[in-house]
Amino acid sequence: MSSFKDRITKQVAMINNTISNDDERVKVLGCIQELIQEFTTHVVQLTERQNEIDEKLTDVFDILTNIESTIGDEDADNLFGNCPYCGEEIPLILKNGNFADIECPNCHNTIEMEMVYEDDTTNCQQNGCGSCCGGSCNIDDNDNEQKNNCKKKKK
Repeated sequence: MSSFKDRITKQVAMINNTISNDDERVKVLGCIQELIQEFTTHVVQLTERQNEIDEKLTDVFDILTNIESTIGDEDADNLFGNCPYCGEEIPLILKNGNFADIECPNCHNTIEMEMVYEDDTTNCQQNGCGSCCGGSCNIDDNDNEQKNNCKKKKK
């Protein structure tokens, strides 16, 4: 930053030496001084804002590090979820960075991970009760009002 300051000082000195009228020199140098002061104020504000951003990024990094250490690596067997059909706690298995479909050891339903993590809910009306929640909603296949209210269970 000192080379920048040196260049500004040289330019102001050149302007000062070039202007022969004292009134004009005072006016021009005053304008230059105001510009430098405004520039300096903005640089200080930018520096303060950058420091705030750096602190927030450090916090985010710390949070992500904690999440990473909590989850563990892909080989760890410490990931569990609940079966959407019966609620049994089941181990989640990672394959190639994605959760693999598994069979619940309690109710023996196949849990398709795309279904568990799907954003859209689907009504039972598609194929009657049992297609969206394995029959756990106890809805009569002939009761359309209840079918409309039954949604896929989410994890």
